Amino acid sequence: MVGICCAISIALFGYLHPWNSSTLADKYWLGFLLASLAFNLTNLFIFTPMNIEMMKQRHKVKGIEH
Repeated sequence: MVGICCAISIALFGYLHPWNSSTLADKYWLGFLLASLAFNLTNLFIFTPMNIEMMKQRHKVKGIEH
């Protein structure tokens, strides 16, 4: 949900502030929005599955099976 909202924010910001006519502050703002989307997607697709796998391994070590 956060990734979708970030993507919508980026699309609307890009629509309302075209690159050629935007100020330096607008370009920074767009960069921060893109960075937040990248970090969110990295967390969703890389770190969350790694964390889930680690938790499964920890449950096996402790003998807790679900």
